[in-house]
Amino acid sequence: LRPLGLRLQAVARTATVAHDVAGAAIAPGDAVLVVIAAANRDPAVFPEPDTLCADRDGPPTLEFGHGAHYCLGAALARLELERALPRVLARRPTPTGPVTWRDTPAIRGPLHAPVVFTA
Repeated sequence: LRPLGLRLQAVARTATVAHDVAGAAIAPGDAVLVVIAAANRDPAVFPEPDTLCADRDGPPTLEFGHGAHYCLGAALARLELERALPRVLARRPTPTGPVTWRDTPAIRGPLHAPVVFTA
């Protein structure tokens, strides 16, 4: 399952081995900005990348990182998606105004999302 809500858009890393990415040489020790939001929407990897699909087949996504950089909150985020989100959606939230978004280059997510719920 993929997290909703706040999404980390990019992370800085230091290359440990040489890479060639689309003709750009990256040497060990080079600083790299990895835009994970773009990687998870690659149409060559994910069918219909602009459609929310929590149980999509395919390679693992990058939201939670890997190895020493693995997100400590990953288990909680997955539990929220599996248990809480279906209960919230069952109450049929109806928008009552425009969603306003965080305007930062690193984190993407709604700042305000006014809704009313049906009992």
